[in-house]
Amino acid sequence: MQKALICFALFLTLSSFCEARAEGFDVGVGFMYVDSPSQEDVSDLGWDVQIGYEMAEVEKWNFGAQLHLLKGWTSKGDVNEDKELGIEDSSMMAYDSQALYLTARPKDWWLQLKLGVVHTDYYTVHKDESDVGMAFGVGLVVPSEMIQVHMLDFHHYQVSGESFNVYTISMLVLFYMH
Repeated sequence: MQKALICFALFLTLSSFCEARAEGFDVGVGFMYVDSPSQEDVSDLGWDVQIGYEMAEVEKWNFGAQLHLLKGWTSKGDVNEDKELGIEDSSMMAYDSQALYLTARPKDWWLQLKLGVVHTDYYTVHKDESDVGMAFGVGLVVPSEMIQVHMLDFHHYQVSGESFNVYTISMLVLFYMH
């Protein structure tokens, strides 16, 4: 949490040098897939929500902040069933996280860059961890006057020596494809 507060203070300091009018909001609601290449092929599916704010353009860049919430569909009880059955090679993982990012997007581009901190809670047959770490990501957004809508995003988290890859897709993309 302390790292999140430091990043937020940095954001406020940087934003004080910029014009005080809003450029637009940054939103995304969709589905996520998370895996951990540093562990034995564990993964989880779930939903995600991204809410952010971009300041007015500065030197052809839009800077902002974003909160990203992830909630996996697998519960600790689901993982415990495998544990009680003695399944040591279970690929189930119960996963939740909250990330706070500083964002940057070149003017009128669809690519958003992210750097920040993340708090993860994950539970597998072998581990039960909750900790804070570093996060970075990239996202494809549809820019407009008042709102940027997320389509696809990739995030990488480093937490307590473990790494996680998070892939998200917006519900809007899925509805459009249907």
